[in-house]
Amino acid sequence: MSTDAYFEQAIAALRAVMETQREPMAQAAGMLADAIADGRSIFSFGASHSFILTEELVYRTGGLMLINPIYPHGMNL
Repeated sequence: MSTDAYFEQAIAALRAVMETQREPMAQAAGMLADAIADGRSIFSFGASHSFILTEELVYRTGGLMLINPIYPHGMNL
């Protein structure tokens, strides 16, 4: 696959996500914002590779204290 074809496929995939998931993503963001504004905690879990979402929420965002990882030992390598 050429680089141009790769970029075209990546852009098409992102466009499909934008067109089909924009509203659900906005709803999810609203739910998270409401929980934070109400002082509630947010819990996140994932096993193996799916734990990356939890890692993004907890570590990359600067460790927002309302995000609580559910991280049982032994779930990840």
